[in-house]
Amino acid sequence: MMQFILGLLKPFALKILMGAVMVGTVAAILFGARQAGRTAERVEGLRRQLKNVEKRRDVENDIDRASDDDVDRRLRAEWQRD
Repeated sequence: MMQFILGLLKPFALKILMGAVMVGTVAAILFGARQAGRTAERVEGLRRQLKNVEKRRDVENDIDRASDDDVDRRLRAEWQRD
């Protein structure tokens, strides 16, 4: 039975091999593109986080350097959410 199946596949072995290589290549390209997208999203998230940390640090530094009267005046003034 195996000999019969191998006998049928033998003339097409090269074509089957080439098809498998092409499918593998396409799969590798798609996987690489997926990984690149995930990495780009991760980098963008880290940049957003860094920007938020820097903004928070700047606000804390402004508050630490301000005089008590200035802090009191700023807290009593109307404020709005960014």
